Amino acid sequence: MVAAKLHPPRLRDDELPREVLVEALRAAQVPVIAVRAGAGYGKTTTVRQWIEVDERASAWLTVDDADNDVVSLLRHLVRALDGIEPLPEVEAVLASDRPRISEVVLPGLADGLAGFTQPFVLVLDDVHLLTSPAVGELLEWLVGVLPARSTVALVGRAMPPMRLTRHVVSDNAMVLRRGDLAFTDRESHAVLARTVPDLSDDALEALIGRTEGWPAGLYLSVLALKGAAAPDQVVTRLTTADGDLGTYFHEELMRGLQPELRSFLVRTSILPRLSGDLCGAVLDRSDSALLLRDLAASDNLFVVALDDDPDSYRYHHLFADLLVAELPYTAPGEEAQLRSRAARWLADHDDADGAVHQAVAAGDHELATSLVLRHLAELVQAGRLETLERWVNLFPADDAKRWPALAVASGWACLARGDFVEAGHWLDHLDVPRTAVGSDPLERRLEVARAALSMVQGGGGVRAVAADARRVQAAGSEDNPWWATARLMEAVATPLFDPDADAVALCSSAEFATRADRTAHAVALGHLAWAQWQVGDVPAGNAAIERALAELDAEGLAGYPLVLHVQAVGAYALARRGNREAASRAIADTHDLLGALEQAVPRGRCHAGLILADAALLLGEEGLVAQLLGEARPLLRHEPDAVVLRSWADRLQDAVDRSRRHAAQVSRVGITEAEARVLAQLPTHRSLEEIGEVLYVSRNTVKTHAVSIYRKLGVSGRSAAVERARSLGLLEVGAGEEVTPSG
Repeated sequence: MVAAKLHPPRLRDDELPREVLVEALRAAQVPVIAVRAGAGYGKTTTVRQWIEVDERASAWLTVDDADNDVVSLLRHLVRALDGIEPLPEVEAVLASDRPRISEVVLPGLADGLAGFTQPFVLVLDDVHLLTSPAVGELLEWLVGVLPARSTVALVGRAMPPMRLTRHVVSDNAMVLRRGDLAFTDRESHAVLARTVPDLSDDALEALIGRTEGWPAGLYLSVLALKGAAAPDQVVTRLTTADGDLGTYFHEELMRGLQPELRSFLVRTSILPRLSGDLCGAVLDRSDSALLLRDLAASDNLFVVALDDDPDSYRYHHLFADLLVAELPYTAPGEEAQLRSRAARWLADHDDADGAVHQAVAAGDHELATSLVLRHLAELVQAGRLETLERWVNLFPADDAKRWPALAVASGWACLARGDFVEAGHWLDHLDVPRTAVGSDPLERRLEVARAALSMVQGGGGVRAVAADARRVQAAGSEDNPWWATARLMEAVATPLFDPDADAVALCSSAEFATRADRTAHAVALGHLAWAQWQVGDVPAGNAAIERALAELDAEGLAGYPLVLHVQAVGAYALARRGNREAASRAIADTHDLLGALEQAVPRGRCHAGLILADAALLLGEEGLVAQLLGEARPLLRHEPDAVVLRSWADRLQDAVDRSRRHAAQVSRVGITEAEARVLAQLPTHRSLEEIGEVLYVSRNTVKTHAVSIYRKLGVSGRSAAVERARSLGLLEVGAGEEVTPSG
């Protein structure tokens, strides 16, 4: 694309700027077109005129605040594109409770777009409402996977947080700003001459100067002038120093409407999206749908039909702003009641986001917080952090300290972004007693959510985690979104403070309970594998960790910090099998993940670190064992009840000390490090060739080391070498036998 495409061409004398603008848009066909200007500059109208003459297929999506949630925006994008070419597989994945965006949805959407048989224009209107960095990254990605000759048009008062300049510099974007959209004096003259032919030249010039090319101002002026007995006098009022189009709107335009219509317009101006049923519920009238259709069909441009639903509308943005400003005068004291009615209707019709916004705006905090609490688990478990934080931020800052439900939601928002410390502070704000769950549905939901937050945050230690987990489970599994997680948390925490706990039974129960959640299920399997190894059931433990790792791979979660325990157990499994190279790599990778969890519960980081230390011990990497142990021990200060972790750390320390004494003894005998590794394998039943496979050396190398060991120990064979090495303390009794973890 050439740079000249980035701006509208110069006008010919017989052309109007809007026509040239539309033609420039049609001819551009760059990946990104940005139309940015304030309210009332005709952004949407201009783009619609372009779409009507563009030969490509088109889809239109008017976004709102809720689309700062990546999942929500993707669902709406796919639904909009469905009018061009359906994407049923992507839509089905997005409909799941916890869609995997990076691993599943985006690759599927990219494949779907690549298969489109025709180029298209995708219009995103009101993009100034998209402020989330994650949404900005999504739009950057979308531009990168567009089919050839397709375009994403971004329309709004500001642009989303994306690198638009980069696209402009590379000639891949066309940007229209306020100056491009403003009417020129000649265009304003043409519009006024056509619509208000009785206007004098002086009045016309005065009005053009007053509106300064602002299309909405020109439009409101036309409304003021049409039918006026003395249009020049109206212009004088509009263009005097104290004249104001908004003042005219209040005093003249609204006054000229029929009282019933005026009442309808003003009282429904609080609704970003209008429908007959919603307006009927808010105003308690039955003719709203007919009235909206009549308004949309008229030529006053007050009501705009929405493309995605033939029964839905919105007010022209500028008109809506003026109507809302009129509400205190036309319906004093009614706004809160109107918004509460809207909130309840929206909540009953599965629009939780709209309901929360209306309830907060109404000052009905009891309703708003109950809505947040009702949908809290759904948002947390679906990973919709942006929506949860946006809801919390709608409330005044001090409200979270006064409303327990909002404090719980604030804590979960912190926890979802990995800030366990701040989540603990919100728990401190809660004055909800830690009692048995009551029978009142709202109180029950609040206490279960609070107990679940305390359980996952884990700041009270392992005993408190187990107690919270049992409290959550006591509420029953029906209509309890935290029940399976609680079963898992109890299975994880209890064996850490109770050495006599039946860890296999606890983990088996958690494995069954979490089967509907692949991530939690993989974690349960990881803990089950460890518990089975501890009781000597090696085949069952091996099978469990293999299933866990396979599920992580299937979900694209390999390397995800929150499944760190599974990664650690997987590294240990490799070490058990003697797969030295793969085990070392897995230990290193999992150790790196520990650094990504600095805000996490110390217990979890300590637990994973001790598992890695046990794996390193199997590999004979005593230096790494000491390093991991040194990192884990300070974390135990936060867990006085975790006696099993303390015993585990003591056992590893004993092993490190013995290894150091052993190394000193080996050095005195003169056995090299390579020979020591072969010596450690001699008590096993492995052949020299099999020992070579374990140590990644050849059979001849093993034989050479073995002969040297026999010579240094003064023996002539393998059995004698093992017996002599044990008597010298070079091998422990039982060394080389199958190891069972004692953590």
